[in-house]
Parts: sequence; C-alpha cells; structure tokens
Amino acid sequence: MGSICVFADSIAWGADDSEKLGWVSRLALWDKDLPQRRMVYNLGIANNTTADVIARVTNEARARQSGVIIYAVGIVDTGRDRAGKPRVSIEDFEINLQQLVTLAKEIVGDQIIFIGLTPADESRTQPVFWNPDASYSMKDIRAYDSIIQQTASKNGIGYIHMLNKIDLSELKDGLHPNEAGHQKMFELIRAYLTETHLA
Repeated sequence: MGSICVFADSIAWGADDSEKLGWVSRLALWDKDLPQRRMVYNLGIANNTTADVIARVTNEARARQSGVIIYAVGIVDTGRDRAGKPRVSIEDFEINLQQLVTLAKEIVGDQIIFIGLTPADESRTQPVFWNPDASYSMKDIRAYDSIIQQTASKNGIGYIHMLNKIDLSELKDGLHPNEAGHQKMFELIRAYLTETHLA
C-alpha cells in the first residue's frame, strides 16, 4: 500500500499550531484509526522552495516506501526580497513543478497530490516580521497557485484548492495558518483522500 509522504515547507511542518502541530499531524492522527492504515510522514522543512524539495524527494520517498506523494510547497518561492526579486521566478517555478511530478511518478505513478497555496494577509506580510527582507503578496500567490493548478491538470494528478478556503483571520502571523486554519486544511485534504480512495 505504501506510505503517504508530505513534502512541504513550514506551513505543513506545523508552524504556529500549538494544538496539534499542523494539518499533517492531524492527518496522521486520523489515519491511524483507519482499517487499512498508511503511515503518514511529515517531510516539511521551514523555508523550503520547490528547488529544495527536488533535491531530496527521491531519496526520502523511496526510503519511506511511499505510495502517495503530497506536495504542499510553493509559498516560499513567491517571496520577494527588498529589490522585488522573487525567491524563485515564476518561469523556474513552472519548470520545478514539472520536475517534481516527473520524480514522483517514478516512485508512485499518478498517486500525486498538489496542495494549493494558502493566502497572505498583506497588512502583515510586507514585510513579514521574522524577516524584514521578505515580502509576500496575493498577486504573486495567485499567479503561482495558478501554475500549480495547471501543472496538476496537465499531468492528470490531484490538486486541492486552498486559496479561497482559508480566511485571513485563520492566519497566525499573516502567512502561517493558526489552529483553525490547519483544521480546515486537514478537513479538505481528508475529504479528498476519502473521495479518491487514497487513504
């Protein structure tokens, strides 16, 4: 059956959710009660971009005998520095996403899911308080999220929309979801896994 491996950044890692440590941990707690349990591995690393995940996905997924790969990455790529340069250009982002799909298909076939990007509260993300050199905008997030959706559609793999599902009030610091935001993400992802029989 294989495990569920979630490759991601600090949002999936569970930053700012002191209750249950993020939506991935909630998913693991739910999964343990299923008749046919899959191991759920949280492979989120703070500040990871798509390029960072490319460098590690093959070894980490194979080591955990992955049967499903979930990518929840991209928000870091959209961040801009003081000069206005994005961490990863949208052109490179599209290339990176396709590379992530290609690498994952070698391991799990079409059992791949992209989690759409969550929103940003621009009143608190220009810049973010933990890095005065990094800013995030809804314009960029929407553009990059559109590329994720297009990549998923083109490759016939899963995509779970988040952008209009998470309220700004459900963001702890303007970028990372709080407990309520993580709970909502978990419920949406759980519903998708149940409907597609991937859980």
